[in-house]
Amino acid sequence: MKNRLILSLALMLICALIAGFFGPWWAPAAAILIIAALMKLPEVKAVILGAIVLGIIYLGIAIWQSSLDQTGIIAKAGSLLGGLSHGAMVVLTAFIGLITGALAGWTGSVINHVIKTQ
Repeated sequence: MKNRLILSLALMLICALIAGFFGPWWAPAAAILIIAALMKLPEVKAVILGAIVLGIIYLGIAIWQSSLDQTGIIAKAGSLLGGLSHGAMVVLTAFIGLITGALAGWTGSVINHVIKTQ
């Protein structure tokens, strides 16, 4: 059981990172959803793993993209959102990743249960 969780975590991390780097913003969530369904994770564990994985990936991508920002677009977007600082924008992005990952993991687990019961 523990090996399946570690394998699920590793697969989610690798697939979501690749999907996030080469695909649109929702591709990592789709990868987490598919892996949670295929690995038959229970709902609570799928939610926690999905949230952790996508939160870390969004945090990493936000830090990476903010280091490449030469025009100050992140600060300008923060001022549109009520004067958020540069760091707060990175934290907000990671929080959105946490929520999206949790919902993706939960949806994948529920899809597995629905398919199993029919």
